[in-house]
Amino acid sequence: MHGSTNMMTRKQDPIDWNLKSYLQNKYSAVPQNDLQKILDSILDLVEFSRDRSHDLQAILGQAARKMFRLFDFGEIAIGLKDPKDGLYRYEVLFGFSKNTEAAYRQLKYTPEEMVSYDKYPFVKTGRISELDPAEGLLEEERHLYDRPLVAGAPRPSLEDFQEGDYIDVWMYDDSKRLIGWIELSRTKSGKMPSTDTLRWVEVFAEVCALIAQKRMKG
Repeated sequence: MHGSTNMMTRKQDPIDWNLKSYLQNKYSAVPQNDLQKILDSILDLVEFSRDRSHDLQAILGQAARKMFRLFDFGEIAIGLKDPKDGLYRYEVLFGFSKNTEAAYRQLKYTPEEMVSYDKYPFVKTGRISELDPAEGLLEEERHLYDRPLVAGAPRPSLEDFQEGDYIDVWMYDDSKRLIGWIELSRTKSGKMPSTDTLRWVEVFAEVCALIAQKRMKG
């Protein structure tokens, strides 16, 4: 009996090897530039949130870590509205000293305080972001900064992002009600963040808002 008639012949791959190699390299899962790193981080965050073993605080903590790695901010905080009393509190604090973090965790804000220009003067920087310059910093909040004597000092130049400056990026639910916010401070470069950076953080805020709303509903 001749063995050749019994052997399975390997089916020839219809896709040309050169084409397959080209496409695999072109669409590699390894990020090739900063834009791909940002998009991959957002996709990772969405995937992370689908795991029900991760609670909302863990998801927001993941978001803060990713933004810290991707962008120029040395301090990132995320706060939420407490459905029990309707007050807003910080839930995640990343990059802060222990003393500063402890001070932030004591804070709480009413809905009126969250949007008060008189109490927290701001300049709109995007669709859902605002910059609160150190010039409007409340005296009773100077202890929140590691260098309180520097906070509010004369600004060396308009491009400088100094101690006491911070950016709020708002998180809304489907009914346009404020359910939380991302707060950004202390740029690593010491300069104002780019427009692109703020737009990307707004995307992170929108994703976090969708996740938070879903988790809050159970």
